[in-house]
Amino acid sequence: MATPRTVDLPRYIIDPLGLITEIISGLEPALEGDRVRQMVTSIVTSSRGQRELAQALETDPGLLTRGRSNGMRSVELLIPALRKIGAQHLVTPRCPRCGRETALLFLSGHERICRACSVVERPLCTSCGNQRIVGHRDHLGRPYCRSCRPHQPTDPIEAICQVISQIAPSFPRDKALATITQAIPRPHQRGHTAAALTDNPALLAGQGAQGTPRIIALIDALIAAGAHGIIRPPCPLCGKDDLPLRFTQVGQRCCKRCYSAARQERCARCQRLKTPAGRDLQGRPLCDLCRTYEPSQHSECSSCGQRRYLVSSRERLCRACYELPTATCSICGKTKGCYRISTGAPRCDSCSANLRPRQTCSRCSKTRRVHARGPNGEPICGECSRRTEPCQGCHKTKRVAGRSPAGGALCRVCYAKDPISNRECIECGQTSRLFHHGLCDSCALESALHDLLADPDGQIQPEREPLYHALMSGNPRRAMIWLQRPATQTMLTTLIATDRPISHEALDHLRPAKAAQYLRDVLVTNGLLPPRDEYLSSLERWLPTALPEVASPAERRIVQSFATWYYLRRLRRASKIKIITYGQMVSARHEILAAIKLLAWLQDRGATLATCTQADIDLWLDQGPWMRELARNFLVWTARNHHSDPFEFPGRPTSSNSVSIIEEDERWNQIQQLLHDEDLDLSIRVGGLLVLLFAQPLSRIVRIATSDITQAGSTVSIALGAQPLDLPPPLDALVLRLRDAPSPNHRDAARPKAWLLGSAHCRPGKPFSSQQLGYRLNELGIQARCARNTALMELAAELPAAVLAELLGLHLETASNWKRRAGAPRAEYAAELARRKGDRG
Repeated sequence: MATPRTVDLPRYIIDPLGLITEIISGLEPALEGDRVRQMVTSIVTSSRGQRELAQALETDPGLLTRGRSNGMRSVELLIPALRKIGAQHLVTPRCPRCGRETALLFLSGHERICRACSVVERPLCTSCGNQRIVGHRDHLGRPYCRSCRPHQPTDPIEAICQVISQIAPSFPRDKALATITQAIPRPHQRGHTAAALTDNPALLAGQGAQGTPRIIALIDALIAAGAHGIIRPPCPLCGKDDLPLRFTQVGQRCCKRCYSAARQERCARCQRLKTPAGRDLQGRPLCDLCRTYEPSQHSECSSCGQRRYLVSSRERLCRACYELPTATCSICGKTKGCYRISTGAPRCDSCSANLRPRQTCSRCSKTRRVHARGPNGEPICGECSRRTEPCQGCHKTKRVAGRSPAGGALCRVCYAKDPISNRECIECGQTSRLFHHGLCDSCALESALHDLLADPDGQIQPEREPLYHALMSGNPRRAMIWLQRPATQTMLTTLIATDRPISHEALDHLRPAKAAQYLRDVLVTNGLLPPRDEYLSSLERWLPTALPEVASPAERRIVQSFATWYYLRRLRRASKIKIITYGQMVSARHEILAAIKLLAWLQDRGATLATCTQADIDLWLDQGPWMRELARNFLVWTARNHHSDPFEFPGRPTSSNSVSIIEEDERWNQIQQLLHDEDLDLSIRVGGLLVLLFAQPLSRIVRIATSDITQAGSTVSIALGAQPLDLPPPLDALVLRLRDAPSPNHRDAARPKAWLLGSAHCRPGKPFSSQQLGYRLNELGIQARCARNTALMELAAELPAAVLAELLGLHLETASNWKRRAGAPRAEYAAELARRKGDRG
């Protein structure tokens, strides 16, 4: 069954024309629906007007038959038009006061009235005092009837010239006349300007913000013509005198910035203080960006048919379907989609971005594009606009991501932990950390996945449902970050377009590889793909890409045989018991690469594997880095299989009489820190304790499953070897807390975890990596190798070798070697400690 997207919008928003047509057809069955729709579209052209009409008719269908318009001009125009095409039951609205069927041109309260009845609503004439239609207004806005005119100078231009001569006596009269004619072209504007300047000549001397736009235009023209004494008025709100005063606020002219600041409201979606660009169904303000994501602001695209925000209202096209008109860019000269074609100087998208103003940054003094401005309007570049302050939470100087209620700066990490970052999601209503546009992580992921996987009709096909539910099941924030990358969206679009079953082989060919690996982990975790050994598969895919570096086909076959029979066969056999580790994969790659480099080095010397001598091998080892020793296994294998002569090759030491250990006091101090420091991550605490107490290697710790932890009464056991090991308190409580904690990589808290160690940064279905665990322990001053050696030394001194092997999962020979090393006198241990103390001294 297809999964529709749940959008709880009223029908007058989704399909206003269909609703209007349905209501009218219900009252007039004889009218054809297509003809009614065409008539409605011709009368009510705007989408907003159609939605308002549909809402009014849905609320009260009697507007069409009652003879009252309730203040809607569209109803008054639509009914006579429908009656002309055959409507019989619709009643033309009448004037609610006189009852006549005539044009209702005036609005009184919430009702429309005729011209005759609007007399009582007309204002009193300032001159004669009669209640008549307003014919004129003076410079103060006072009304005058058509018979009376406001008192104005006989010659407005002469009156303006006299005021200019008072303020700027040295300015020539002929120049003043030309400037007035140019700045004030219309006669009634000259009369208003002359009356205003006669009442207050100081408008030209710095008080122009109290005047009309024509007075400000006259001031700018006089200053440009060289009139001394004329003062450009500053903005009355911010005090700047270099900005045009094109807006009115509190009865005075002001600049655009102050006008916008006075109109700012908090956006209902992103909660930012911005100038409203639209409103939602509840009348709450929306900024220009959030308006594009508001469903009530969407309409049906004429091209793709989906409900989206339309960027072209004339052609009714969404952003995906709209294409800029093609023209030759006036800057770069290339023919491409351009803006400003009607101006005769078209600009392409790239050139428009490059034309952003460049100024000297007030902070770094570099000439860059202006990204922001300071409190006094000083330019700030993009790099300097990202402010850095001491964080109130961690006390480190970082970029500010938010502020606490007290005003303290918070970095990105501390802001995510602070309760102020939790807000109510506009979709589901839950209070959590929002991802974007007022949506929480889950709602944002649901919307993004639906837009990507749904068909044009808004339905997700059944074959795509498993992929949809699998991506929705994981960590929503991490999935959303992964999904927002353009490369990921391209990869998913390519995968969906093939219409083939998703398999490991199909994912292997997708790029980028990291995005495909995340998708693979999600599908394997949800059972849509069978699990496989990824490190082994990675080695198998890498080998064909590395072999072409061997020039000789015969030697290339030798390297391929070595990799296949010496490494891949052994690793495949081991993978059937447990998956191979990252270290095993890297070790195999390094030794194969060493063999390839050896053959390339021999070729440069004019030799081959069959003709090389011991002197060549000695020179190879002597002139290169230590990693050349990794070719030893390859040469031993080739000699055994008669591909080369046997060579003497220095082997690696298999054992050592000395091991790196730490002091016992230091070990127990680290144990106490991990047991009692609640500020540390619980996974790191448990992992470090398993190293310090039970000598477990990091590669084995990260593979401990939650099923390896058992509880019988008050006893908690962990399966590290053949026999379960009872955990002492308080370690047992920490392990139970970690086992029972919900998976950070799955939003379903009831779903059991597979691995004991994990975090939100782990790949889906994967445990903590041993490298990451080692890095986190190093940050705490815990060296995993030294700590493990010390724990093994202590345990081997107290337990028999057989018991040690069964409890810790060691080979019996390994346990016996540690038992001998930790003999009763423990001379080696004491010698090592003495050596370490001597080094410190």
